[in-house]
Amino acid sequence: MLITFVSIKGSPGVTTLTLAAAATWPRPAIALDLDPQGGDLLAGLTGGAVPAEHTIVDVLLEARLTGPEAALRQHVCRPVEHGPHLLAGFGTAGQSNAVPWQSFAATVTEIVDADVLVDLGRFVISHPANAMLRCSDLVAVVTGTSLRALRATARTLPALQSETDGAPTGLVIVDPGRPYSATDVSRACGIPVLGEIPFDRRAAIVWTEAAPPAPRHIRSPLTQAARAFATRVLSGPQTWARTASS
Repeated sequence: MLITFVSIKGSPGVTTLTLAAAATWPRPAIALDLDPQGGDLLAGLTGGAVPAEHTIVDVLLEARLTGPEAALRQHVCRPVEHGPHLLAGFGTAGQSNAVPWQSFAATVTEIVDADVLVDLGRFVISHPANAMLRCSDLVAVVTGTSLRALRATARTLPALQSETDGAPTGLVIVDPGRPYSATDVSRACGIPVLGEIPFDRRAAIVWTEAAPPAPRHIRSPLTQAARAFATRVLSGPQTWARTASS
């Protein structure tokens, strides 16, 4: 299964959710940092303590000799024990221009022994990286609940959905109820809510600022919400049409 996480406005927590979900995924999972503007997965997880030696750029270079699937498997790593297996992202935004996005997306879909969770960063209309959306089994749009975030998400969703080639699309609500509820957001956007992620700084900085996990990290609100999201997604498309609060 290929799940792509994307935001529409601001920084609502795509990277945090990608890492938290991949780390709690009940099946083998790989987190891929494919944000065209530059990746944060490895930096957030290790704080620079682990060199970025296994990146999407390394995969693309090695793929010329071994093929893309073999190169991808060679460079996926697990830099910290509490984190998921991952592939680090681009060092600079310009590096993404050299990616054969359509063929790379097709290669990712051929991975059958692990689910792949992609951090695609902020959605950009007509960007070549949107090939990942078209190849996804599910596109998860991560959004806050402020008026600005809600208006931007509702207005841009039609453009995003026009680039998914019919892939199912759902919302992941960060810090619901500030001020709008998940139900309000779902009604405004016209798509279901797949998960609700609480504001949980203590757990979030494990994924964004390389903080060591607290003793009860696996029971934190963020971890439990990420696990609930995974359970919902893996339960199948028949459950995606219902809001997370229903």
